[in-house]
Amino acid sequence: MLAVIRCENQQNGIAGIFSRQKYYLDSVNEGEIKFMILTVKGGKRINWGQAAHILGENGKNVLLEQGLSFPEESGLRLADGTPYKRRMLYRAVEKLLRQSASLKRKIAVLLADENMEFINEAELVLHYGGSLTIASDRGEYCHALPKQSVTTVPFSELKELSDYTLILAPVLTQRFADRMNETARTAVLTADMGRNITIEGMVMTDFYSPLPEYYAAFLPAGIDQSEFAAALYTFCGAKSLGELVPNQCAIYLNGNKVAARADF
Repeated sequence: MLAVIRCENQQNGIAGIFSRQKYYLDSVNEGEIKFMILTVKGGKRINWGQAAHILGENGKNVLLEQGLSFPEESGLRLADGTPYKRRMLYRAVEKLLRQSASLKRKIAVLLADENMEFINEAELVLHYGGSLTIASDRGEYCHALPKQSVTTVPFSELKELSDYTLILAPVLTQRFADRMNETARTAVLTADMGRNITIEGMVMTDFYSPLPEYYAAFLPAGIDQSEFAAALYTFCGAKSLGELVPNQCAIYLNGNKVAARADF
């Protein structure tokens, strides 16, 4: 089950050392929405080992109040919202392709898909009449797509990336980022920036649509809305969130986040 950890009334200095820390465990159980909330009150800093002990197995899917972090050895693990992030990327790409089709604009898309995992995204581009190139060293696994509509190229043979209207890299790897550094200035859309990725140019990620009123009512204080939406979609079965059309995203420029929530 999903677990949320937040804190209240933490104290600094000597007062925090002698302040008794208390842990309060509550649960939310409303239809498909089921999660636990561990509120830590008082004290100078959270005893993460104690928090992990209280949550038990529920500590494997954790959302943290903004500003909190736990050490790796605590036994806690952050909730992985990858399925939601990839779904929002899909919906964002669909939005762009639909707009281009309505304006009768030709769009050339490069899909960076090292392991041929994103056939649905490829089919989406073709559905809206886009020109599609897939960068992958496993192009032979592209049997589900019409050969006359798709060009496949190995990563090592990627050349002028600026020729593409849109670059879609659902999982942004350093290997692909290195190609961007050399040749392209076209915006890249991704669901996952990866850790310590160095890339030049513009990257758009963390696509998001504000929570509908029903789900927003369950948002715990201090929890990021986007992370909460991802957790509800992934762990609580709130699949209707995956049907929303994103209208915001984060923007990185040359590796630096320049906007956490830009209109999209």
